[in-house]
Amino acid sequence: MDIVYRIAIIASLMSFSPYCAFCGGGIYNCRDFGAKGDGKSADTRAIQEAVDEAAKNGGGIVRLEGGKFISGTIHLRDNVSLEILPSAVLKATTDVSEYNADDYCVQNAPIKSEYASGAHLISAVEVKNVSIFGGGEIDGSGLDFWFQVPENKGLKFPEKFKYPKWRPGQMLFFCESSNISVRDVKLVNAPFWTAFFYGCRNVFVSRLYISNDPRGHNNDGIDIDSCSGVVVSDCIVATEDDSITIRANPARLKNKNAVCEDVVVSNCILQSTCNGIRIGVGSGKIRRCNIGNIIIRNTFQGISFIGAYHSKGGVDISDVLISNVSIWASRPLNMLSDSFNWGKEGGTARISGIVFDNCVFSGNRTSIIAGNLHRNISDITFKNCDFKMSGGSMICKNPVPINTMEDWKKVKCTSDALIILHSKDILFEACRLVLADKNSPWKGAVSTVNVENCQISPTCRFQISGGD
Repeated sequence: MDIVYRIAIIASLMSFSPYCAFCGGGIYNCRDFGAKGDGKSADTRAIQEAVDEAAKNGGGIVRLEGGKFISGTIHLRDNVSLEILPSAVLKATTDVSEYNADDYCVQNAPIKSEYASGAHLISAVEVKNVSIFGGGEIDGSGLDFWFQVPENKGLKFPEKFKYPKWRPGQMLFFCESSNISVRDVKLVNAPFWTAFFYGCRNVFVSRLYISNDPRGHNNDGIDIDSCSGVVVSDCIVATEDDSITIRANPARLKNKNAVCEDVVVSNCILQSTCNGIRIGVGSGKIRRCNIGNIIIRNTFQGISFIGAYHSKGGVDISDVLISNVSIWASRPLNMLSDSFNWGKEGGTARISGIVFDNCVFSGNRTSIIAGNLHRNISDITFKNCDFKMSGGSMICKNPVPINTMEDWKKVKCTSDALIILHSKDILFEACRLVLADKNSPWKGAVSTVNVENCQISPTCRFQISGGD
């Protein structure tokens, strides 16, 4: 390897390390700026002053240690790292006045349909070389907001909270920024999405523990939207909504042409009452993604592809490799050209070039791949995959032909492990159907409707096997 190229790689890797900020200006302890860390006083101003002073001096590490620091919005600056030591908790205040305004940057907006404001606990907008690390905890005070509604205090899961009058939006908000590292912290109790990366470049997320209350609403774990060059690894995520989402909705970005591309997700354990991994939503493009060595458990849908969502636009999804993924979910796989209109004419979203290799799909509901009538889902490959089916209470006793969304709503579950509709170029190699017991109501592995070129290799074992 050329020596100049080696030096360039080393310099690039160093730029992502939180310790680079140390070289710029040292350590700035928030207590030196007046932070009390007593779990009662508002420390927003003191933490922000420490961040601003570090940035003024070219960068540095802003440190929280030995206490619970109550705070509103903290704005990260260039070359500044926020270090939260294991002895420290950064806890979101419930004081609305301590947060940013919804319109504080042009890319930001409340999500009114989900009753969320545009406020954030940590904000990093158009900055570079920023990081959060240290082994400590960031607490979004989600329950403090939910419990502002008296009826919520006595609710038991699976009941859902009623919405409060006001709650923050994404807890961590990184927008059109570059060289970002978030690692070795606990992110808990988020009132909305936990960590949102929007239009960013060169993002490293690792060794996070994320836990949100399953009674809440929209408590996503990690949302990656219109970003380029993202690595997520070694995380444990338990959420009410999607654990990890890869999206393409650049409409609010300054760069309207931002593509979500070159994303790697590996070595994670995911749990959700919604989707373990969701890919799609928006009007842009998602391409070149690798997802591997993942366990998805106790989840409604394991992996969900959605080209278009709520009749708005549509995202093109291509070249996604999913390998060594084990799913234990009610519905292991959900792949729809859109969530409202498949099985009809029209629709601009395309899903193509998706490979599932050495995956286990364990569930008790039928998985589904469904495009529009012009077959806008294509080139889907399953290699060395097991479909392990159990239960069957959702299987309709009087099956009806399924062609459209309305037909599917009546049934939700056929007697096949996977139903494929209005698609083309589907390949199965060395796959098998495994049933939980000999009297299983499941009758087959794959059922197709209006599918062009679906090939099942002789290496597949799709006979009733009685769970062998």
